Amino acid sequence: MNRFGNISKMVSISDPAWAVAKETGLAGLSVKHAASPFYISGEGMEFINMCCCSYLGLDTNQSILRGAIDGVEKAGTLHLTTARTRLVISMLSDLEDALSEHYGGEAVSYISCAAATSAFLPMYASGIFSGGRKPVVVVKLFRTHQ
Repeated sequence: MNRFGNISKMVSISDPAWAVAKETGLAGLSVKHAASPFYISGEGMEFINMCCCSYLGLDTNQSILRGAIDGVEKAGTLHLTTARTRLVISMLSDLEDALSEHYGGEAVSYISCAAATSAFLPMYASGIFSGGRKPVVVVKLFRTHQ
């Protein structure tokens, strides 16, 4: 149990700000991707998304999109509707095996940085995967310059 977190208090404090953001059109928008990784439109507005997590624009890269479509067609599904601790699509196992070999360690893939951060990293940093010895975790942040 986390002795320092208070989710209920955090939600009650932030709810009024989120309500204002939604009322003024700054949150909860339904949008469509447009020409570049950050240009989107929807609900009568066009704007640049300055809080995008696609730092390199890879989620809009045509080669990557084509690869994703090919992968879904090959697998015949988007995902298995069960926890990956029980079943995993073989292509995901193949990817992780190839990444593990390439990097010389055990690689695990996640759908997003948020999923990795909230699910895996706290367990990894606790030392449960290394016999109680807490590992050093190094995070490299990338900046894009234009």
